[in-house]
Amino acid sequence: MTDFGYAGKIMQVNLSNEQITEISIFDYADRFLGGRGIVALAFICH
Repeated sequence: MTDFGYAGKIMQVNLSNEQITEISIFDYADRFLGGRGIVALAFICH
């Protein structure tokens, strides 16, 4: 899978301190099925 644009990334936006962080999903995307599982893991871990 190519890594360009927003493919393979989740953008985390913290409005309290105006900080934006990109989270790569390539490390664990093969272990989870679909977007819901990946987003749930990112929500729990980050």
